This record gives sequence, structure tokens and C-alpha cells, in this order.
Amino acid sequence: MSTKGTHIPDWLAVPFAGITPAPSQEKGQDLFPTGNWRAIRPVYRDKMPPCNNACGTNEKIQGYLDLVKRGKYLDAYALIKEDMPFPSVTGRVCYHPCEQACNRGQYDEAISIRAVERFLGDLGQALPRDVVKAGPPNGKKVAIVGSGPAGHSAAYQLARLGYAVTILEKSPKAGGLNRGGIPDWVLPQQVLDREIERLVEIGVTIKTNTEVGKDVTWDDLKKNYDACVLAVGLIEPNSVRAQGENKDGVIYGLPFLRDIGMGTSKVKLGPRVAVIGGGNTAIDCAREALRQGAEEVTMITVEANTDEMPAVPEDLHDMIEEGVELLHGRAMTAVLGNGKLEALQLHPARFAGAINASPILIDREGPAERFALDNVIIAIGQHASLAWLPNEFKNERGTIKIDRFGRLGNTKFFAAGDVVQLGSGQPLMVGWW
Repeated sequence: MSTKGTHIPDWLAVPFAGITPAPSQEKGQDLFPTGNWRAIRPVYRDKMPPCNNACGTNEKIQGYLDLVKRGKYLDAYALIKEDMPFPSVTGRVCYHPCEQACNRGQYDEAISIRAVERFLGDLGQALPRDVVKAGPPNGKKVAIVGSGPAGHSAAYQLARLGYAVTILEKSPKAGGLNRGGIPDWVLPQQVLDREIERLVEIGVTIKTNTEVGKDVTWDDLKKNYDACVLAVGLIEPNSVRAQGENKDGVIYGLPFLRDIGMGTSKVKLGPRVAVIGGGNTAIDCAREALRQGAEEVTMITVEANTDEMPAVPEDLHDMIEEGVELLHGRAMTAVLGNGKLEALQLHPARFAGAINASPILIDREGPAERFALDNVIIAIGQHASLAWLPNEFKNERGTIKIDRFGRLGNTKFFAAGDVVQLGSGQPLMVGWW
């Protein structure tokens, strides 16, 4: 029935019986502190939470935080395992960009997302059986070259999709950079071992002491597998190219950490040690040097101050708290000594342009400093070792050339991790590769 033109009696018009009309939104704040919001329907916007958006592995952070809040810990663990193969590892070593993006930080402080991830990861390690299962076999075989973060992630997700996965690792122990580049006091070996056990539990085969180019050829990979993922990382240390760099007492950062992590280290440090570099590997080397018996450790950086250093601020703070000294704005130009390191020659230095993204300018005309010490650890980055890879798949940067899908041309080969970079300029590391 239409009500158009219906007259409303005066006794039904508002106000009546002491009831006043709802105030307009413009005037509502004058009457009620919150205005007349009860009469307004909420507007729902389907947007990605900032923590999820900042996560490099696309974890459903808001989802598992909500489950943890409600006490559903196993559900939260199952949710995080959809994207992250080893939460007990990332819960210890991730630089947590999600926390910098957390909305809560606008009010007081960000939620400790990494701590929650570590809690869930350790909870999962305590379970007698993991919640993750291998997918139904699809009859396809895939080889993964390298067992670091990217190789581990690729194997994990492929096994969940039903592929028969074999990891080829040239070291005696699986783990890659997680084992050979992160000190035990940051990532305990038993935690990493448990995550690798979980990988084996879902059917992944791991062959250690197997080096591509030596034990397995490129043709072997093409012939024996339906696809292959190259996740070999950057394992060769960069040189400063300073005069006398080959003297005894000169050590390189990643091999130094790797030998300790693998239990094969024969290095005995003297009381005075310098570390060249300002990144996370350099910080780990400096802190490890203290634990290996060094009495005085100095970090020498091109950066003019700590704000310019690329290292994670928390790790930098911890290093300084442990007693490591910093010497900024210097470059090592020579290693001095008669066959054995006795001192470093340092010159003033700075970046020509953008910090850590431009050439280094060394003032060789400026005053040279003589810095006496027993050992120097050079930790200024790494490069790939790809002598076994056909030249057509290498780029000018010395890494693997791929398309936007991570594929090497029109082949069955793919690549992931530090050894490649996608269009964003960021390495494809963990999670969904």
C-alpha cells in the first residue's frame, strides 16, 4: 500500500512523549561525545592489513594474531605454516618489518609480532607430528639445488603440492645460510635441525655432500627431473682488493661464520680484531669474535655514523652493548706486515652518492692511519659461484638471469633466493617462491 500523501497526525509527530529527534551529524558532537554514530551503518573496506603488506613472506599476520588472542594456538600455528615453512627460525632472525608497519605503533607501541611467531614456531616443534601434510603424489620430480631459506621454502611448498622433491646440498649438513651464516646464539642448531626434520617428514629427500658441477652435472638435472629450482645463494666473499690482503690473519666473514656453524673452524683469533663492513654479517662476525676469545673488537665502516649503516638497529645496539667499538668513515687500503698481518692502513672514505648504493670515494691523499691488530675479518658482502651454469643464464651482475616467473628462459629450470632478483629489486627468499 502506498503511503504517499498520507497525513501524519500531530500526536504522532516528534517530539512526542518526551522523545527528541536524533541530532544531525553536524550538531551531534555538541550533544553527545561520540555523535549519533549508532544511527550510522559501518563501512567495511577490504584492505590488506599493513603488517601483512610489509611481510616479505606474505604471512597472514593479522589472522594468526587474532587466533592467538582467542587462545586458538594450534589454529594459529596451522595458519602461519600455510606461508612460512620454518616460523621458529624467522621468529628468531627476521628483521620484522611488520612491526614497523603495525597500526598499534601510532598509539603506543607495535605488537611484538616476531615474538608471537617464535612462540608459535616453538609450539609446533614440540608437537609429535606436524599439522602440514604432503599433497597427493602427482608423479612429477623436482630437484632443489641448495638447502638455504629459499631452497627450504621451495621444497616445502612443492611437497605440499604433491611433487617428489630432492634437495641437493654440497655441504655436510643441510641448512645453507641458516646454518652457515647465522651464529648458534641467534639460531640454535637444534631449532634448525627440527625444522629440517619436519621437511623430511613430508617426503622431501635431502642429499648432502652433493655439489652441482662436480657430483651432479647440468645435463643430469635436465635428464632426471621434471623441473629444477636453483637456490644456491651468494656464498663467495667479496674482496676489498687492498694491497697485502692475502696475508695470514686476514679472514672473510661468511666462511668464518660457516666454519663455526658447521663445527669445522680451525681459526684462533688474537686479542685484537677488526671487522670491515657495516651490515648484519659484519655485526655477527664482530659479536662472534668476542665469543671466540677476542679481547678488543673494532668495526671499521665507510658509513659516517650508525644511522647510515645498513644493519638492523636492534643488532647494532646489542653489538655496542657487548663492547664492540666503531670507527666510521674509513676504508682499508692495505694490510701491513711481514708475511703476517700486523696492522691495517686506513684512509678517509665516503660514498659518492646514495648511502650503500653508490661507489666509495677514498681520499688517498688524506692522512693514512696505522691500526695495529692481530686479525681482520672482511665482511662486505658475497657474490655467486656459478662456474657450472651455462653463460646464457648469467647476467651482468654475476647472478642468474630469470623472467618475471623466476624461470631461466624456455627451460625447466627456475631460480630463487639471493642469487636472483625480481623486478622489485628484492631477492625472492622464503614463503611462496
